Amino acid sequence: MANDTMTATRDLPGSERAMADVPVLMARMATTLGVVPQDHFTPAEISAAGRRCDGCADKAGCREWLEIAAIRGADRPPRLCANHDLFDAAVQTIDTI
Repeated sequence: MANDTMTATRDLPGSERAMADVPVLMARMATTLGVVPQDHFTPAEISAAGRRCDGCADKAGCREWLEIAAIRGADRPPRLCANHDLFDAAVQTIDTI
């Protein structure tokens, strides 16, 4: 079973490496949605979101959603996400073509 609370910094490009200690699932959610946390959230928001992700009771549901989103794409976070409101607000600010 994957360790969802491990830091994901090794998988992040350049400026995103500043997100040390971000749970893997949170990093995957951000990447899937095209959200660069440092551009949308304060350090305190990132820290609080990481704690919510770590404490999430539906990590299996999250992993499943992320697998499907990797194939189909996604423009909104799933309702099951502990950080739904935070990610939803961020994706609404992303310019799309």
